[in-house]
Amino acid sequence: MNLSYTIALLASATMAGIIALIAWQRRSAPGAHALFALALALLVWALTYAIHWTEVYRPTPFFWLDLTYLGVVAAPTAFFAFTLLFTGSASHLSRRHILLLTIVPLLTVLLLWTDRWHHLFFGGQRSAGAILTGGLWFWINAIYLYGLVGLGIFFLVRYLVRTPSLYRGQGVAILLGAIFPVLGSIAGIAGISPFPDLDLTPFAFTLTGLAWAYGLFIQRMLDIIPIARDVLIENISDSVLVLDTQDRIVDLNPSALRLINRPAKSLLGKNLVDILPARRSLIERFRNVWEGEYEITLDGDGPRYLDVRISPLHDRRGAFTGRAIVLRDITDRKHAEQEIRQHLIELETINAVSQAVASQNELKAILQVTGEQVRQLLNAHGVFISLYDTQTNTISTPYWRLYDKFISVPPMSFGQGLTSHIIHTRQPLLINQDYERQSAALGVVRLESPARNPPKAWLGVPMIVSDQVIGVIGAQNYERENAFTENDVRVWTIIATNVGIAIRNAQLYDETRRYADQMAVLNRIGLALTEDFTMDRLLPTLHKQCQQIAPIDAFYVALYDERTFQRRVVYFDDRGEQRATPPTDIRVAPGLTGYIIQTRQTLYLPDTLDPAHPPPVPLIRTGGQPSRSFVGVPLIWRDHVVGVISMQSYEPNAYSPQQIHLLELVAVQAAIAIANAQLYDQVQRLAVTDELTGLPNRRVLYERGANEVNRAKRFNHPLAVAMLDIDHFKVVNDTYLHAAGDLVLRAIAEAFRQDLRNTDLATRYGGEEFVLVFPETEGSVAYQVVERLRHHIAHTEVAIGQNKTIRVTLSAGIAMLEPAMTSFDELIQHADQALYVAKQAGRDRTIVWSKDLQ
Repeated sequence: MNLSYTIALLASATMAGIIALIAWQRRSAPGAHALFALALALLVWALTYAIHWTEVYRPTPFFWLDLTYLGVVAAPTAFFAFTLLFTGSASHLSRRHILLLTIVPLLTVLLLWTDRWHHLFFGGQRSAGAILTGGLWFWINAIYLYGLVGLGIFFLVRYLVRTPSLYRGQGVAILLGAIFPVLGSIAGIAGISPFPDLDLTPFAFTLTGLAWAYGLFIQRMLDIIPIARDVLIENISDSVLVLDTQDRIVDLNPSALRLINRPAKSLLGKNLVDILPARRSLIERFRNVWEGEYEITLDGDGPRYLDVRISPLHDRRGAFTGRAIVLRDITDRKHAEQEIRQHLIELETINAVSQAVASQNELKAILQVTGEQVRQLLNAHGVFISLYDTQTNTISTPYWRLYDKFISVPPMSFGQGLTSHIIHTRQPLLINQDYERQSAALGVVRLESPARNPPKAWLGVPMIVSDQVIGVIGAQNYERENAFTENDVRVWTIIATNVGIAIRNAQLYDETRRYADQMAVLNRIGLALTEDFTMDRLLPTLHKQCQQIAPIDAFYVALYDERTFQRRVVYFDDRGEQRATPPTDIRVAPGLTGYIIQTRQTLYLPDTLDPAHPPPVPLIRTGGQPSRSFVGVPLIWRDHVVGVISMQSYEPNAYSPQQIHLLELVAVQAAIAIANAQLYDQVQRLAVTDELTGLPNRRVLYERGANEVNRAKRFNHPLAVAMLDIDHFKVVNDTYLHAAGDLVLRAIAEAFRQDLRNTDLATRYGGEEFVLVFPETEGSVAYQVVERLRHHIAHTEVAIGQNKTIRVTLSAGIAMLEPAMTSFDELIQHADQALYVAKQAGRDRTIVWSKDLQ
């Protein structure tokens, strides 16, 4: 163990560690990482060499000595990289070059640690402590490493020659710190060291540390970073010209060469006027200007803007020697400023239009404000704003102004015109010239324009809200082409979005208000429908209330019988005229009504005459003018279709989805009201009608009879009453059962309906008895009618089963209203007495009451 060697080497390692720590703390500075790697390599080199001279455990005799080569090969490489970074030559340090620099050091370490197998590094000459001699690869490595150190020193020396005095102390400190280890290494390899087999290089690290400490703490290395002249002048984008007192060029940088577009050899020593004769006036303008800053414009393919800075140059004695002219191309900045000004104007436009639109709540006002802004800002002759309805697939144009005239146009189907093209593509469209050809090339369906001539320029932008196109804003110029710019397209695309939001909000506001109105209408309709219980009063009320929903030219209500498949139009109003239509079987001729019943779905036909969208089934014409718009809604009650309600217009596209939806809500109430009316009519009918025969019952008989008695007495008219009874009816029931008796009763009632007048009244009095009332009829005429009825029934065969029929006869009694009678009951009693006499006389006959029968 050599204690003195160990102490000296540990001092060198400590110094290297301090430098590594400082470099790491200032690692954000250029070159700091390379200095840290260099100091770390020196620390490994000195520390492992110090351990080598101790008696510390080692697996092999040369273990710690072999480890020193980790620092030996890394230090020159890191030193070379540091000098490149420090002197501003970092461009040589590409990733590829760094990888190449590590090849030889890695091979050296590998060959050193495997030397016992190939002897390429030490050449079989290794002995204890011998590290300064070796074989072939030892000298290759030495040459390589010393070459890196030499190149690093070369860059440092060149830097010291060129750099200002401010940074020269840093370079000297780095150079001295590098020379000390090199000298120690050369002395050892050359054999002139006073200590044989001792590598003096690590010991020199102490001097290296002292020199670099001076550079770090005194010269502020890594704090003040030098910038080489080449970086400052050669690589800046500004053009630098140095002129002498005669305005001759004495120096210029590459940027100036590119600006003048001439080789450097042809420029040095030449006067600016001779080089740039076309710029003589500009050069003369600054001939006597020694200092200042100016802005000039150069004409060419496009204007170029230059910022010119002129500074005087003096020698060490203060004598004027020339001027330095720095030319900075500010064209991009000028263009940026122009764009900013243009953007400010555009933002002002967008803000003005957006505020004007946002201040309106009504859709009509928004359209008016937007159209006027488009007309003024784009100097447009024609302006239109179209709205697209996705539910009906139609485009309406509520605003269209051509010069000073407002134009009204009907809605059109989607797919026609340039507006549909914009909605489909969701992109703005600009046609600045040759409108006819360009619009035709788009393949759109041409529409007739309200203007006499096609426009010279045409612009349309979509209004997109929540990723949905709700319409288009369009402008036309009819006097000149290229009237609109791409900036106009961009600005109005933004404005169109804001306008679209305002329009959508107005639509939602209108929809909310309309919904409230519709709910109020629906409530009134519901109240009105519940007030009318009879069908005759209900249906006209339903028609009247539906006219509050939408304009209606024709309106009908059809009822459907599921048992017979019959649909019967019970109410049909065509512009105030009531129409009658025969019942139809929907299995044979369904028509639109049958189609709705079968599908149980609402049917809307915007135009029944549109050949592109024909009705789903053949139409059933009822005469009159054919409807264009048709809406039919099924009336569903308790999951049964009880009928159809329909509203129609003679104009196409007459109904909106909101109106159709409201009619569907009305249909729900109408179905309930109609079902209730049918039940009410049925109850009313059952109250006054005999359920078996369908004839009026005794209640109707006495009400009508009393009225007829009063009327006959008032106007002195005759009145006859006949009471009829079926002969031996009990035998029929007992023999053929009561079902056969019911058939007989129905057959007799049907005979009454066939043979009696509309003014006559036939009623079922009870059991097998019937009463007939003959207003304004003499007894003889009543007798003839009753006899005709009696003979008719006597010859009628009533089918009571398969191949089985029966016949019955009637007995009848007739009574006439007499002046002394005061009530209808007396008249019934006389007819009953006459009937009794007919029964006693043998039945199947008619007896007229007289006083003798009392």
